[in-house]
Amino acid sequence: MINQTKSLIIKRNKKRKNDKRCEDEYSSCIPGTDLICDQCDPGTSHHPVSEKTQDGTDRTSGRCAVASEKGRNSDNGWSDLSDRHSDNCIILFGGANQAISKEQVDEVFEHFTNEDYLLIQNEINELPYIVKKAKETGMKIILNPSPMNEKIKELPLDQINYFLLNEIEAMQILDMEEPKEIDGKYISGLLHQKFPEATIVLTLGSEGSVCISGDEYVEQSIYKVKTVDTTAAGDTYTGYFIAGILNGKTIKEAMDIASKASAIAVSRQGAAPSIPYLKEVEEYKN
Repeated sequence: MINQTKSLIIKRNKKRKNDKRCEDEYSSCIPGTDLICDQCDPGTSHHPVSEKTQDGTDRTSGRCAVASEKGRNSDNGWSDLSDRHSDNCIILFGGANQAISKEQVDEVFEHFTNEDYLLIQNEINELPYIVKKAKETGMKIILNPSPMNEKIKELPLDQINYFLLNEIEAMQILDMEEPKEIDGKYISGLLHQKFPEATIVLTLGSEGSVCISGDEYVEQSIYKVKTVDTTAAGDTYTGYFIAGILNGKTIKEAMDIASKASAIAVSRQGAAPSIPYLKEVEEYKN
């Protein structure tokens, strides 16, 4: 069983005086009653959070139970959660993740401008209000719709600037039935038709990933490794892709480094512990 304490993650896309970084990460955290929010502390992250707010709640922290690709996770020993494709199955309990208030959202957005980026997933509440505030501020909005459910369709999706999602999530947004064979170019093309102003990044598991941005179409193959645990592969790809874009990389370059990082992540056991350092990714040779 894994404790989760997730909330707003925002990139401040400014270069400060005497600061070699191109952006800072700001996290607004709601720790539950059963968890001291150590993972929100600047000193405990691979890529330290430079600023944070913490507002306590009387709810327990969010939790997830994960069954690995082989049907067994060393942390919880559950063996009945793997789906018919032998992919990870995750059961979530929202807990403190669902305790975000509009007042907290308002306070967080006071710190940001139209030069900044907002990255959201579907594990917290008040997403429609968060998107509304980000748009009013003029921020770029990045959506990873995991875990996918009907709440995603309640969002003003035409206001999203970047979609980073897998083929199943894309088909659910498009109300498509799952085909016998997945055609990434076709699915991403349909999403691009529906949201022509957005950049679409579609991950396809062993088939790699594709991206459509304006008139540009890019394909990226995977880096083959022995898969140990696919948990956090998508999060790793999302983080490295967006970091690449914010640091001036082309879409192709950002997809390549994201694919390398994901390959390293799936070769290890666990979620957050499997995510590699940037130096390790840059030195990676397949």
